[in-house]
Amino acid sequence: MKILNSTPHGQIFACPCHNLLNLEFGNILIKLNYDELSRLTDYVNSIDYVYYLELNDKAANRRKILLDIGFRDIFFALNGDEFMELKRLLSMKNMSEDTVTSDNFNSNKINLN
Repeated sequence: MKILNSTPHGQIFACPCHNLLNLEFGNILIKLNYDELSRLTDYVNSIDYVYYLELNDKAANRRKILLDIGFRDIFFALNGDEFMELKRLLSMKNMSEDTVTSDNFNSNKINLN
């Protein structure tokens, strides 16, 4: 695995074995191909987070920004600081599909339960 970008609460790393990127943020891990990560990045960058913080100010949930991540009824729930950190994490420079298939990876594997 090769870490492509990281923040205090997240990281993006590439899995060359399966040609996937892994987005770890908080306690969520999402496996994405390059196009899916690119679409997620575009989506996150298009959000006026201040608008949603104000719009959802009276909502019962603590985190006022809800990002639809493409699964039925599953959302990233973020506060303003978390949203900005996710944007920083997704703002990788010079990432391309070649990054995923590169041979420059460590053999750091994790097993699922």
